[in-house]
Amino acid sequence: MSRILVIDDEENWLDLSREFLGEAGHDVVAISDGLKAFEMLEAEPLDLVVLDIKMPLNGRSLLWYASRYRPDLPVVIHSAFASCRGDPDFEDADAFVVKSPDFQELLQTIDKIVETGA
Repeated sequence: MSRILVIDDEENWLDLSREFLGEAGHDVVAISDGLKAFEMLEAEPLDLVVLDIKMPLNGRSLLWYASRYRPDLPVVIHSAFASCRGDPDFEDADAFVVKSPDFQELLQTIDKIVETGA
């Protein structure tokens, strides 16, 4: 079981993420507070982060922080903005998944990263 931190400002996505990823066997911590996310990145034992990029506290800042201070921690960008895929600001992310109500691509991406460690 992997411990996954999901950071998103949309409560419904947090609920769906918690439910779907939890049912797939992951231990999910879902938060909407960007400042709390910084604290969790510093202190919590985590296997992976799923990060929205368009939120009040910019996801770019969280990605930058994670890539500098927890470079071993994989980050998956999970965004409704497909146009951001390939944006150099997100090159430190391990993957980019466009939000979808069925969560299959996100789960497959997470499982691949957790299994391979890359």
